[in-house]
Formats: sequence, structure tokens, C-alpha cells
Amino acid sequence: NQLPKHVPGDLIVQLKVKPHSTFQRIDNDLAVVVRISLYEALLGFERELVHLDGHIVSFSVPRGTVVRPGSGLEIENEGMPLREDPTTFGRLFVKFEIDFPKEIDESKGSTLEEALLALGLGPQPLRSGVVGQQGQKSKGRNEL
Repeated sequence: NQLPKHVPGDLIVQLKVKPHSTFQRIDNDLAVVVRISLYEALLGFERELVHLDGHIVSFSVPRGTVVRPGSGLEIENEGMPLREDPTTFGRLFVKFEIDFPKEIDESKGSTLEEALLALGLGPQPLRSGVVGQQGQKSKGRNEL
């Protein structure tokens, strides 16, 4: 507003952006967390995601590629439009969270154990550590 005999000032506007339920903005990029099953993590999958503007983003992990906890995909040109050039877009980062079973029935555990052993994914040694000189295990923490 301008008042008589007053110098006009700057207009100050504050915006508060609500967090989106699916996407997180990081500059010109977007990030999303996608939950997948253990089955999908081990055997691959296809997925579709509805983008902010309603278009469908399809992505997949091929069979034979194992998704590790915390890993993800980077999809070019599916982020936010660049301010300098609105025809160019940032990236979409898809981070995977794997749903592990809460428990495994004992009878099914045996079948799973056989499958994992067949893949060479048996249990790790009970004890691991550095072997000292002349094949002897080190005796304490301070021994280097």
C-alpha cells in the first residue's frame, strides 16, 4: 500500500511449502522412496509411478540383478523443470526400501535354506578376524 507522504516499500512474501506425500524436491531433482518385497529385490520387477503432473514413469530392475538395501535408480529428465530452461528437467532418484518378512515358518525355512545354500549363500563363519604372524590369531585389541 502507498500512503500520502510515505515512501513506498518492498513487498515481502513468505511461502511455506508443504511436504509432498510421495516426492521430495532437491533443487531441480526429485526423490522418492519405493517399497519392494524381498521377492522383487532378488528376482527383479517392473513398477509404474504417477508423477506430479499425472504422467506415468515406468522403471524396472531386470531378473538377475539383485537390489541391495539402500540402493536405487537415477532416471534422467523426470525431475523438476529447470528455471533457466523449462523444457529441460532434473533427475528422479528412486530409493528402494526392501520389505523383509517378520518371521519365516520353520517348514518353509528349510526350503529357503536349501535354495540359499544352492546359490552359495550359506552362513558366514562364526568368528572372523585377522590372523597374526606365523598363522596365530592376535591376542588383544592393542596388538598391531
